[in-house]
Amino acid sequence: DDEGNEVELSNGNYIKFLHSLNRDVRKGAWMAVYNAHIALKNTLTSTLAGQIKADIFMQKARRFNSCVERSLFEDDIDVSVYNSLIEAVHIKLPVFHKYLAIRQKVLNLDSLDMYDMYVPLVSNFDFKVTFEEARDIVLESLAPLGSEYVSIAKRGLTSVEEGGEAWADVFENQGKRSNCVSVQSYKLQPYMLLNFDGTLDSVFTLAHELGHSMHTYYSSHNQPHHTGIWRYITTEVPSTMNEALLNEYLMNKAKKEQNKKFELYLINKKCESFKGTLIRQTQFAEFERDVHQLAERGQALTPDSVSGLYKRINDEYYGDNNTDEGKRKKYPHNLQSSPLIAWEFARIPHFYYQYALAISVSDVLASRILEGKPADSLDRFFNFIKAGDSKSPLDIIADAGVDVRQPQPFINALDHFEILIQDLERLLKEVDDLDKHNQDENNDKQDQEEVNVKKKEKKKKD
Repeated sequence: DDEGNEVELSNGNYIKFLHSLNRDVRKGAWMAVYNAHIALKNTLTSTLAGQIKADIFMQKARRFNSCVERSLFEDDIDVSVYNSLIEAVHIKLPVFHKYLAIRQKVLNLDSLDMYDMYVPLVSNFDFKVTFEEARDIVLESLAPLGSEYVSIAKRGLTSVEEGGEAWADVFENQGKRSNCVSVQSYKLQPYMLLNFDGTLDSVFTLAHELGHSMHTYYSSHNQPHHTGIWRYITTEVPSTMNEALLNEYLMNKAKKEQNKKFELYLINKKCESFKGTLIRQTQFAEFERDVHQLAERGQALTPDSVSGLYKRINDEYYGDNNTDEGKRKKYPHNLQSSPLIAWEFARIPHFYYQYALAISVSDVLASRILEGKPADSLDRFFNFIKAGDSKSPLDIIADAGVDVRQPQPFINALDHFEILIQDLERLLKEVDDLDKHNQDENNDKQDQEEVNVKKKEKKKKD
C-alpha cells in the first residue's frame, strides 16, 4: 500500500489502490488482479461461451433475429436504440480523448496506462459529514422537485424515533452486502441498503438510491398492482437525475463560497460520471453485442478470440497509440495500454447499457427542471415516476419529453460532457494560478519575516 505494507488484495479494496497517488501501487494492484484472471482464462472463457450458447438457443427457439433483439424484447426496446447509442458515443470519442489528454497532463505522465484512469485529478480534498448532515444536503438539493417530494423523502430518511419511516439501513455491518441497493415493493415503504461512510461519494450514493426509492413510492401509490413496479431501464433515470441535482446544488454552493477547489472537484466528479456511466457502459454494451455476434456466425469463442475482441474495442474507446489506428489518428494523449486489459471482460460479470441510456435522459430532464423550460418539465417528470410499468419504457421516457428512439439525446449528453471538459480546463488553470499566488504570498511573508529578524539582530548589535 502507500505506506509500503504488504496487504491482501480483494475486490472490495481494489479500487482504493487504483485511487493511490503512487503509480507503483496502482500498477501493482492492477496487474495482480488481471494476472489472477489470466490464470483462469480457459475456465472464464468457457463459462462465458456456455452462457452465450444458451442465449443463442433461446434466441432461435423464440425466433428472434439475434441475441440482442431477444435481450431487448423484455423491455420493448428496439435494436436500433441500442445501436444508435453505440454510434453516438463513437462520433464523440474525440471528446473523451481530450479528457484523457487533460488527465495525462495533470498527472504529469509521459504516457497513460489503464491503471491511471481512476486516480483523482484533485487530491487532498477533505469532506466528511454525518448521515444527518448528508440527508439535509440531499434534501436541500432536491428542492427543485417541490415540497411534496422533499417532504416524503425526508420522512423516509428520518428514523422512527424522530417520527420518520426509516427507509434506510445506513451503515456497513458484518455480513451485509457491499453494494448499495434500493428494494421496491408495492405500497409498502421502500427499503435502501447503504454503506454510508461520511464521504462525498456516500452522499451521492444516498441521492442515487433515494431516487430509486422515490420512484417506487410514486409508482406504487399511483398504479394498480400489476403495473405498480418499475422496470430497471426506467428507474435509473430518477436516480441519476438526483445525482445531477445534487451536483448542481453543490456547484452553486462552491461558487457562492468562491471555493475553486471544491468546484473543480465537482466538475471532475461529473466528468468521471460521464466517463463511467456513458462511455464505459456503452463500451461494454458494444462488446456484449459483438461477442454474441461472433458466436452467432459460428466462430469459436476461445480465450484469444474473446480477449482479442475486447482489446480492439478498448483500444478504440481509449485511443491506444500502439495500434495502427492510433498512429493514423494521432490522439491528443499518449495511451500505451498493457495487453492485460484484454481480460477486463472476465473481471466484470455484468454490463448495463441501461445506465448509459438513463444518464442521457436524466441529464436532459435535470437541465429542463432547473431552467423551468419547458414550463411543464416538472409535471412531466412526476408523470414519469408515477407511471410504473403502465406503458412501454420508451413511451414513458418519451412522455417525459425525451425520445431515445432518435440519437439526439445521446449526442446532447456528450455535448454536455464536452462543455464540462472545457470548464475543467479553465478551473485547473485558475486553481493552479491561485496556488502559485498563495505560494508567492507565503514566500513574500517568509522573506519579510527574515528581514525583520535581521533588522532586530542588527539593532541589538548597534
